[in-house]
Amino acid sequence: MTKTRNAPTTVFSLLFAAALSAMALSAVAAPNAPPTAEQKETARNLMQIGDTKFGAGDFAAALEAYEAADAIMRVPTTGLAVGRARARLGMLVEAVDVLQRVGRHAPSDGDTKAFAEARDAAKRLDTDLARRIPTIEVVVKGPAADTPIEVFIDGGAVPANGLPRRVNPGKHVVSARAPGYLAAETSIEVAEQQHEAVELALEPGGPPPEVPREKRAPPKRTSTPAKSDSPSPLMIAGFAVGGAGLAVGIATGVVSLVRENELEARCGGTSCPESERSNHDDIMLLANVSNVAFAVGGVGVVAGIVGLVLELQDDGPSGWGPEQARLVIGPGSLGMRGSF
Repeated sequence: MTKTRNAPTTVFSLLFAAALSAMALSAVAAPNAPPTAEQKETARNLMQIGDTKFGAGDFAAALEAYEAADAIMRVPTTGLAVGRARARLGMLVEAVDVLQRVGRHAPSDGDTKAFAEARDAAKRLDTDLARRIPTIEVVVKGPAADTPIEVFIDGGAVPANGLPRRVNPGKHVVSARAPGYLAAETSIEVAEQQHEAVELALEPGGPPPEVPREKRAPPKRTSTPAKSDSPSPLMIAGFAVGGAGLAVGIATGVVSLVRENELEARCGGTSCPESERSNHDDIMLLANVSNVAFAVGGVGVVAGIVGLVLELQDDGPSGWGPEQARLVIGPGSLGMRGSF
């Protein structure tokens, strides 16, 4: 039965939140651009929703509507409404922040009477809330004077200088930590206008303090140079030249053989006439180019293999070491000898 009675309220809350989101998204303006007529109308609707919720005591929903309107207009009337709703929710620090912004809003020729009255009301409310905001003063004992100390209130870092910190009324978690000491934490509750002094004692036993960089011992230098992750230039160049040479040799050799067979067919197995001399010379040129390309390709492949062997030798224990593999070159032979 409880779920049945609360269902309409839950559905209305969801619809209300969705409506506010849609209004805010539709009212986004370009930076520093004055609001359009449509955006002004959206802001007026949001202010009406906020006033209705505020009158019904639903200050959270009112604040949501007021903030959406203020995001569009940024005028004294919308800012004052946000400050009043925050104050009703106990968000005194946040309320003073927006009220001071309203008070600093410079009058202009287009100001209305409502704007002037909102500025005056914001200044009066700001003065009242400033007296009501409680403060917390944190004093940390234990670490030496030169020990860096971090102080937190509700998880947010605050200066560790012992000066009072303005907070909203209610419960707060205060903590502190320092290198070489155990962290300390306590919970307190403060009321309006209250000043609470919190003392935290840090006991030795935490992680040791970090040694400053300028006092660290320099790293030991080794004679072994750092090995580059990139392949050896000799290996890359050798295999590239070798591949290109072999490709040119094969291509020109094939063309030479094909044209030679065609020439023999035309000559009928006897001596060729003088008219075929230029074709014969071209075939011989292609054959020579093929031989030279094969020779260059072979040299490139040898250079690539040498670069590969040197690369493997540089790998040390993780690959083939100097005692495990070596290049063997002899008359009419090329290879590697080793073990793994």
